[in-house]
Amino acid sequence: MKICFITPYPLRSISGVTRIVTDLCKGLKERGIDHLVISGRLEDEIEKDKSIEAMEINVLRYTNFKDIVVALKTVFYLFKHRRDFDLLHLHSPHLQPMMSAIFGKILKKPVITTFHGKFPKPKNVIRSLFFWITIKGTIAFSDKITFVDETAKKYYKVQSGEVIENGIDTGFFSPNPKIRKKMRTKLGLSQNDIVLLYVGRLAANKGIYDLLKAFSEVRAKSSDKLKLMYVGSGEIETLLKRIKSIGLENDVLVFRATNEIKPYYCTSDVFVLYSGFEGLSIALLEASSCGLVTISTKMGGIPNFIKDGENGLLLDYGDRKGLIYKIKRAVEDEKLRSYLGNNARERVLKNYSIEKTIDNYVNLYNILLQYKK
Repeated sequence: MKICFITPYPLRSISGVTRIVTDLCKGLKERGIDHLVISGRLEDEIEKDKSIEAMEINVLRYTNFKDIVVALKTVFYLFKHRRDFDLLHLHSPHLQPMMSAIFGKILKKPVITTFHGKFPKPKNVIRSLFFWITIKGTIAFSDKITFVDETAKKYYKVQSGEVIENGIDTGFFSPNPKIRKKMRTKLGLSQNDIVLLYVGRLAANKGIYDLLKAFSEVRAKSSDKLKLMYVGSGEIETLLKRIKSIGLENDVLVFRATNEIKPYYCTSDVFVLYSGFEGLSIALLEASSCGLVTISTKMGGIPNFIKDGENGLLLDYGDRKGLIYKIKRAVEDEKLRSYLGNNARERVLKNYSIEKTIDNYVNLYNILLQYKK
């Protein structure tokens, strides 16, 4: 069996989609199942993971037509390598996956598409129509649709859809006091500092500027021991300018996306995800597995994982006062941080291992391949 994964997102960027694709590839390889990945590619990315067999389509030159270029080149690769894979596993309903699903039908290959949450609808009428076509087309030409959370399944009204929640390597992502001490010394942080962390795409709809403002207000009223770290790719220059404009250069650290993400979790105390769009955040699961207290918006499958006041803190997207309150509460109560962090790790260990996720997908692959025969 050989699985061809297709995603429009650059494989070497930090995003929930690419992280789960990477983990699936590695997990399948350990089980003797081969893989091939076709993805987009940008210049400002992390180093390539040599254990992943990938064809990356450079889209930097095609700013206005990158979706079309990625889709056409992906179909070309699929035709060229049509004998090199048995099943297509597509990720997210974009033009590239939709065209791949259509071509998969022509090749008579099983097609699975995973929806990583409920996608925000474009405001532009033409873009909205195109978005609707790709959603409907991807669903129509896929043999199976899977979702990372029940909310998205209900939203897209796919009765035959199956929910397979994301998972992570719980053995690797775990608390480590030695890494914490070493990393804090390296970054010039005091062992007594309380560090907030955001990991993911640096974009406005991920709430990064709202988080910065909330941090500024809490720090001014609570403690000068409070610090904030961002790790990701995207609007880095804009974020740095915003930080400088409010005079917090010494208290807010910004790092580019990296494969070596665990030290940042171990260094931190509170993980904050004030996002307007999520499925089931991989970064949130990783942070929880490392024992951090997590503050998150009630998006996608996150409320199914976090029970407010039991293993994390939840709030509505748009509730900026609530964000300030939740941060202040977590920062000022060390016992609460310990209680919520320990409970979060226990919940990840019990329900969100990457092994469980891989088992579910392998079972689905086998069923579809058997059905096609």
